[in-house]
Amino acid sequence: MSAFLGPIHYWLYGKIELQEKIVAKVVVLGDKKGLSELGETLAQKYGVFSTRPLEEIIDEGNIHGWLQDKVSRVEYKLAESVTEILKKDAGALEEIKGIFSESGAEAAQELLREEDLNLSGVFKGITDKLLDGMPCDHALALTKQDVDAIEWRVMQCVHTTYWDEVGGDIEVFYALREAWLEGFSKALGLSFSKTAERSYMISRV
Repeated sequence: MSAFLGPIHYWLYGKIELQEKIVAKVVVLGDKKGLSELGETLAQKYGVFSTRPLEEIIDEGNIHGWLQDKVSRVEYKLAESVTEILKKDAGALEEIKGIFSESGAEAAQELLREEDLNLSGVFKGITDKLLDGMPCDHALALTKQDVDAIEWRVMQCVHTTYWDEVGGDIEVFYALREAWLEGFSKALGLSFSKTAERSYMISRV
């Protein structure tokens, strides 16, 4: 590990990497829908994600700025790829939800290895995977936590700007986010629900 990098930087980069993987699957779907240039367009506008270790590619003189740039790039990629596919085929939303649900279920597999998993650990599992801006944004907040349920809400939406700028609909983003959470919860044998606008709960079945 670089002397300049700490666990929080690798943690954030892992979230960026997960969203890049989701985008890659969305781009494959776009190709099937006749948008063969989608991947190339995104690469030209927002760059190509590197699979090299973080310490080999990060600007150690501007760690925060470098990571913020990568967050913005993958946010634009997701917003634009989804929006362009839905312009071509509005019915593709269910297929994109499937990609997100599958990603959530895959993320849950890591938690299933923990012998004493509790709901606090489940919430940590969510925040360890889903990208919600920079750590200093404090985008999510727990509003309830006990042995049977956790509830949280979005304190500030850090995604709207990206979706607005590409002509997308932020409600589509939240529909996809909910599909991820549904897949994640189901794989853990838990129940996911939306309790209010931008408020969510995971509880024991």
